[in-house]
Amino acid sequence: MKNLEDKTKNLKLNTFLLALVAGLIWVKLAFIYFQFRVNNYIAPPGDDPANHLEKVANLLAGKVSFSYPFLFHYLVGKASIFSQIDLMEAFVKFTPVLIVLPAIAIFVFAWMNFGRLAAIVAFTIALFASNYPILAYADGNYPNILSAGFFMIISLSFLSKVIARGGWANYLMFCLFAILTAMSHHLSIFYLSSIILGLLIFFGIRHFLYRDVKNYKPLLFFIVTMVAVFLLLVLTTSLREPFFAFVSSLKASKAALQESNYFTKLLDFSDYGSLAGELVLNGGLFAMLYIISCLFSKKYNKEVKISLIFLAIWFLAIFIFSRFSFVLLPGRFARELAPPLAIAIGFFIADISRIIESRNKKLIYFGIVVIIVWVNLSQVNAGSYRSPEFFNKMIRFAITDKTDSSQITLYTPEKSLIISNPTTPYLPFASSRNIVFIKASDTAGSQQLARAIKYYEATHVFVGTSSWPKPDPVAYPFFKDYEEISDGMERIMNNSTCSFEEFSTGSKLYQITKKCLSDLTK
Repeated sequence: MKNLEDKTKNLKLNTFLLALVAGLIWVKLAFIYFQFRVNNYIAPPGDDPANHLEKVANLLAGKVSFSYPFLFHYLVGKASIFSQIDLMEAFVKFTPVLIVLPAIAIFVFAWMNFGRLAAIVAFTIALFASNYPILAYADGNYPNILSAGFFMIISLSFLSKVIARGGWANYLMFCLFAILTAMSHHLSIFYLSSIILGLLIFFGIRHFLYRDVKNYKPLLFFIVTMVAVFLLLVLTTSLREPFFAFVSSLKASKAALQESNYFTKLLDFSDYGSLAGELVLNGGLFAMLYIISCLFSKKYNKEVKISLIFLAIWFLAIFIFSRFSFVLLPGRFARELAPPLAIAIGFFIADISRIIESRNKKLIYFGIVVIIVWVNLSQVNAGSYRSPEFFNKMIRFAITDKTDSSQITLYTPEKSLIISNPTTPYLPFASSRNIVFIKASDTAGSQQLARAIKYYEATHVFVGTSSWPKPDPVAYPFFKDYEEISDGMERIMNNSTCSFEEFSTGSKLYQITKKCLSDLTK
């Protein structure tokens, strides 16, 4: 009878906890969507969404490319079709949901390894006090959030259970979510691989010295077998072509990143807090020290200690790679420290609460925790993209840009090729036209511009205006030399004999004819 009562009580508690999680997610999303409603955003923030929009459009048109993992683009494309809205609107309406995914995955990991209380604390801190998902979203790193912020964390949840307990169900779920990670984002594969490598090295040494990790050999055999099977499939089946196309794209991305040291430079330690969140970083580092002390305590069973070691190695592997520029995006690795640190805080706060016996003292204790989280609320009291501006500085497509895009579509044939100044990266997608953004050297004089027109076989020249301030061109190279290019194009085309349409925004679209092109070369 008592056992039945305990099960009923446990079920009610779990139901309440899940309802609380759902309620907190609703609060977070309501706050995010409020920003879009108040500021009338017609495009998501950041530059990357323009590239992702193009990839989704190509996928829906049957143009399959293996140069980039496709899962995110496939899901958004299907959501757009199902909801019967255009892709731009689909991105605006659906992508904010990505912001809450890391917190959900953190909740799953913490519950599976450290229990309900640690899970709800880690979830709340990750949801409301971490900069990680907000920064990733504002930059348009959608596949990265889905992959490293959701699938990878759940994959690691089951991997920790594989090491602690074994079990084919855990192996299967670990493998499934690892595959979903790989299908969503290329850099996330490197995150996951580095963590797995760190775990294999540590537990391999421990197993060699103490023979107390009984699931190590089966895990090592499983991973080696999976890698061997994958390589065999790549080398002997039709997977060979997409795999090498993917590798080629990685090489191209590497070359592009190495052109500028902005993305490859190492961060100062003082900058880590701005990426993970100050509470998450400082509280998480303290919690990690507490976790190390717990490893020497006899009050924790072997399974809990394995989970604590797992969490520490997860943190250490990502941190080490964040200190090397050869990974090309060390800042991304620094940002990925937020999940293990949030989980560490959850474990620490839950563990300390067990020492407190008095109910009133526990209420005071958790009241203090709530106040600390409230003071560190991202977008309200702390972190990036805070109220009242929110994502305003990251919006790259305004009403004026939409007007220009519509007018370009109206005044140009479908197969036109248009050269343009870098007004917005969304212009090719929004206008459904082939648009080339030219360099400053192409606008040094009329002859240089004429050469560019001939080289690209352009039918039109678009000189766009912009109603929003341009961002740092070092961080966002699309806008490099914007003023110089715009001024040069305007000066040259104003003195040309090319006919043009002037839009209500002040932008001008010039039609290139043989005569006006000839005049430009003089």
